[in-house]
Amino acid sequence: MEREMRWRETVAFCAALVLLLTAFNSSAGGIDRNFGLSLASKVTFKVHFVEEGGSPRPVEEALVVLGLNGGRTDGGGTYEFIVTPGRYSSYVKLSDVRFSVVVLDLRVERDMTVELTFEVRKLRLEEIALTVGGDGVKLKASIAVPEATFAFASTPSIQGYLSDGTRVRLASYQGDYGYFGYSLNPGEVQSIDVEIETSLATVVPSGSYVPVQLVNVRVY
Repeated sequence: MEREMRWRETVAFCAALVLLLTAFNSSAGGIDRNFGLSLASKVTFKVHFVEEGGSPRPVEEALVVLGLNGGRTDGGGTYEFIVTPGRYSSYVKLSDVRFSVVVLDLRVERDMTVELTFEVRKLRLEEIALTVGGDGVKLKASIAVPEATFAFASTPSIQGYLSDGTRVRLASYQGDYGYFGYSLNPGEVQSIDVEIETSLATVVPSGSYVPVQLVNVRVY
């Protein structure tokens, strides 16, 4: 009698276990299909560039890195990642090597868009002062840095007259700007110190400027 009761209990337990597994398997397909998607987020990068006085245009072939993954933007200035939620180090670099890399710290908790707008401006020199010494001329001036997320400066382009009356342009690059290798504080007035090895007598303020790379970042 005791053996028969144990046999019945075993059969009942196995039947319940089979029903439980059957119920689990019937819903497991939906869980498996949606589980991975629920942990994945799409991060879309949009990169634009603005020439001074111009309108934003998409940047193609900008390098975008998020965590250990990276790629280059398409013709619309866009690149997308599918990642799991978490905190990621990211950076964006234009194909023009003169521009500084923009480094970001991103927390991914949902689908999100990271929009970066690069802009170049020529900031006029203010409060210009020249000091003549034995080693040349030292120029001291200030610039008002616009509001932005990041700001970087290239070396100044200076127009002026030598002591013999010759008008000159002094710059370490051809064109409008060189490498943006100096970090600035956006929204502040900053001083600029330049050592000039020529006999510069005066500076023409209207023709002298500091090229600045501004980057505005929006995350939404």
